[in-house]
Amino acid sequence: MADEDTASIQIECFYRKSRSKRRIIEEKIKALLSEAGGETVNDFIDMPEIAFHAVKACIPAKKAKELLNKPDDTAAELHLLIYPSIMYFRRTGQSMTAAVEGDGEEAEYPETQPSEPPIAAIL
Repeated sequence: MADEDTASIQIECFYRKSRSKRRIIEEKIKALLSEAGGETVNDFIDMPEIAFHAVKACIPAKKAKELLNKPDDTAAELHLLIYPSIMYFRRTGQSMTAAVEGDGEEAEYPETQPSEPPIAAIL
């Protein structure tokens, strides 16, 4: 990763029941990302049904490298890393798919209904 590149990350926040508190957290995270030379990629994902509040963002690769090389020094300078409303950061990768000639094979999937209510969300 070259220093001029950006690192894609997902930031998940501790979920707050208050909508107004979640909006305040969003604005603070946007400001902290800007301070670090980064930005949000999309709007925040706010899913009250499963208490999920997160955003995809990017930060300069140089900042990510500094964190890996000098975590204690960089954390003090990069306020985003110590903001208490953030539960965790996750590096999001890039993916590529290989093109295959032809239309592929058709498959049939039986139409069934779940017999029990869902117990987890997979995002």
